[in-house]
Amino acid sequence: MYGDSLQDYIVAVVVLEEEHIEKWAQSEGIEIEDYSEFIKSLRVMKHVLDLFNEFKASAGLNSLEIPKKVHIHEHEFTVESGILTPTFKLKREDAKKMFLRNIKEMYGGAGFQGEN
Repeated sequence: MYGDSLQDYIVAVVVLEEEHIEKWAQSEGIEIEDYSEFIKSLRVMKHVLDLFNEFKASAGLNSLEIPKKVHIHEHEFTVESGILTPTFKLKREDAKKMFLRNIKEMYGGAGFQGEN
């Protein structure tokens, strides 16, 4: 999840569980030809946002705590990729640098607080 105080919503970088997506696609009658392309589709993004909204309702969150846009990343975060610590905690600044272009796209190219 990422939120900037100059924006009116938060965004998220999401790694999907392939098994969940395949099961969901099957239940929807969707045949997946190319998983890498399929997870970038608007239908999958809508499904992910719907899951966030279901969680919002069950967890009693308000709409500001749920992302309005998502970037689906194909590979899970690992220590080797430099995005997790050896204790599997997210390195926030490294993650922001890695996904900055995607975050900016989700915000429509807007600048961020503290950015020149």
